[in-house]
Amino acid sequence: MADVFMKPVTVSGINSLPIADGQFILDKETGYLYIDWQGVRYPAGYKGEKGDPGAAGQNGQDGADGKDGVGVTSVTKTSTSGLVDTYTITLSNGSTSTFTVTNGRDGTNGQDGADGRTYRFSYADGLLTIN
Repeated sequence: MADVFMKPVTVSGINSLPIADGQFILDKETGYLYIDWQGVRYPAGYKGEKGDPGAAGQNGQDGADGKDGVGVTSVTKTSTSGLVDTYTITLSNGSTSTFTVTNGRDGTNGQDGADGRTYRFSYADGLLTIN
């Protein structure tokens, strides 16, 4: 225990003040304030040692089950009109929803490629390209 005590600024007419399991005591000779707790005298402001941790608490009760989820049962192409395909999604609760996909048109024919025996090399910005 440290020898550090708090000296009261002004005290008049009080020798002790009861607290739970003890009391505050003013030593009139020294002017120091002490805490007398369970027969042991501590200087005011004394911090006692940390006690042992308590036992672990019990586990709580399980909560109620949540509602069942809904999943996708199937995705089926159900129609085509021009470039638009319609798909139907069926869910596990029996509900359905549709969405559409718009496809692209046929492209034009490109030029025929080289014979496969001729290569072109180009070098720019530190990059060698072979065509």
